[in-house]
Amino acid sequence: TNPPSPMLTAEPTNPPSTVPTAEPTNPPSPMPTAEPTNPPSPMPTAEPTNPPSPMLTAEPTNPPSTVPTAEPTNPPSPMPTAEPTNPPSPMPTPLPTPPPTSRPPPPTPPPTDLPEPTEDTVTKIFFIADTPYSDKERYNLMPNHIDQLEDGDFLVHLGDLMFAMKDRCREGAYSIAAEILQKAKMPTFVLPGDNDINDCPSIQHGEDMWMKYFHLFDKKHWSHSFDVTRWGKLNESFGFLHKRVLFLGLNM
Repeated sequence: TNPPSPMLTAEPTNPPSTVPTAEPTNPPSPMPTAEPTNPPSPMPTAEPTNPPSPMLTAEPTNPPSTVPTAEPTNPPSPMPTAEPTNPPSPMPTPLPTPPPTSRPPPPTPPPTDLPEPTEDTVTKIFFIADTPYSDKERYNLMPNHIDQLEDGDFLVHLGDLMFAMKDRCREGAYSIAAEILQKAKMPTFVLPGDNDINDCPSIQHGEDMWMKYFHLFDKKHWSHSFDVTRWGKLNESFGFLHKRVLFLGLNM
């Protein structure tokens, strides 16, 4: 349709490939090829604007790390940071108290010029309790012990003149104990114990026996100068002042 152009054909930008052309995927169509819409341009193909650089591409400064990036240990909290509870004090911290540099003085020794004790200031007292609990104590131990007590201002029996579980608060146990104590060489005061009244099969019986044999025991059998005050249901508790010392006998 168009005659060949009188202009020389420009050299191809890229030389032909030496690789053989792949077989066409589809066979040629039997239909005639359509004419090109636009005829080829009579102008030669323009040279490339920028020729390829003869310099090699620079290697990357730091090669990529082969270690995977670690996950963050703690993700950031979405809550705002709390305000401090107590603001710092503007006062300086006091210094610790220095340790003592000297030892305390030794205690004052007791006086050595005290007067010697005399009969007017010394009281000699004897105490006995929880006896007699058996016939052996009634007829041997307790009588011998009472007979050896001498030069005392007074004697106090603190109670339990029998063993209630064994003696059952029989009257003979009270009478034998009273007979032994009457032989003392000094005024004797008697306080009731639990075996004498409260542990008896009948508390009333125990009180009756104690009143019969031990009520005002010191006053019945001795003549003494003690100004005794008594109180309690059975007048069993007592108190008196002797040589500037207050003595109390309490039935608890």
